[in-house]
Amino acid sequence: RPTGVPAGSWLLLTETAAETEALGAEFTAGFASPTRRVITAQLSDETAVRAAFEQMKAHPQLPPAGVIVLAAKCSFHGSDPDGAVGRAQDLIWAISGTARAAVEGRQGKPPRLWVVTRNGLAVGDDEPGDPAIGALKGLIRNWRFPGEAARVLAGEPDLGATLVDLDEPDDPEDPEKIVAALLTELAAPAGDDVIAWRGGRRYVERLSRARLDTGHQDAVVRADGSYI
Repeated sequence: RPTGVPAGSWLLLTETAAETEALGAEFTAGFASPTRRVITAQLSDETAVRAAFEQMKAHPQLPPAGVIVLAAKCSFHGSDPDGAVGRAQDLIWAISGTARAAVEGRQGKPPRLWVVTRNGLAVGDDEPGDPAIGALKGLIRNWRFPGEAARVLAGEPDLGATLVDLDEPDDPEDPEKIVAALLTELAAPAGDDVIAWRGGRRYVERLSRARLDTGHQDAVVRADGSYI
């Protein structure tokens, strides 16, 4: 059983796909315990999602602890850009609705939100990434500079969110490594909000300030150009 993960009620939302639902079942089997209960629903069913939040609040001994969105794995080869845009819109809409439900139904601080994807971010040079998953970074992350923070996710107050991109195991029929990496993240202190696991190694995305060369005097904005 995982240690270091908060006790309470957890909501697991999955996209409609056989392999995603199987992975969700594997996760639930390894995660649920006498101090952690897992409530499941389909991400696309807004009515079911709201009912699940109500179910989370109905157990005073196990209050809401976290929400996990398990996105389906979709390969992107560049042949269907419109399909990628449509999938990004669907995911953003559904996750935004989940965030609203978490905030509207909160009792105290809303439960933290984890969005879990697989091989959607381009970490190595040989990874094309999936633009639908890349779009989620703009939805959930907090762009941080020293002494600054700007929350992006729908402007929702006090809602922490993390994007975790996992890689596939050598044996697609054995999801234990995926579940193990996810459990590690759930037990980790909050801080990083865009994370990828590749070959057992953990990568995080962070911003750093760029310093312009003071000796370079070319104009940044041109008078003879148009800008959007």
